Amino acid sequence: SSNFTGFNSNYSSKGFSSFWENIRSVPKVVKTSITITFKESILGVSKPIKYSFLDNCTKCDPALNANSSDFIDCRRCSGSGKEMHQQGYVSIFTPCRECGGSGRVKSSSCEVCGGAKKISVNAEATLAIPAGIVSGNILRITNKDKNLTTMVKVIVSKSSIFERRGIDIYSSINITLKEALLGC
Repeated sequence: SSNFTGFNSNYSSKGFSSFWENIRSVPKVVKTSITITFKESILGVSKPIKYSFLDNCTKCDPALNANSSDFIDCRRCSGSGKEMHQQGYVSIFTPCRECGGSGRVKSSSCEVCGGAKKISVNAEATLAIPAGIVSGNILRITNKDKNLTTMVKVIVSKSSIFERRGIDIYSSINITLKEALLGC
């Protein structure tokens, strides 16, 4: 039996196009932060968050507009979706910088994004912050519908009464000698 049996079934007919399709399905990662009070960090809280991120323009994506006459073959890669870079005897193929590996580009400037291929998208989510969270911890929200992973850095505000050292909480208060001996 050949060591390349699986390779042939995966890449023989389509070339590496299935590889590029899998790369496009990797979730987008967005980073944001939220500030909570010291009390909320100790007890846990559920907070709504709003953030924005850059997403691909749906009008410029040839995969979403496959049958549209607004798209032509990319001039840079002649519609292959790949660019060849050669150094000596070694040839390396990378996704085309112009079309992003799709092989097609919009024939005229996009009315939505102006040709930038990216648009600003606003998003909202509810973040469940667990009790005992420490400032600097990062929580992840996954939205499979939008193929989006949001990484939220939690920042805990300082308390005027309490101080946290590791997992311990300290507080200093002034008491009289009588209160110290007899209890408060």
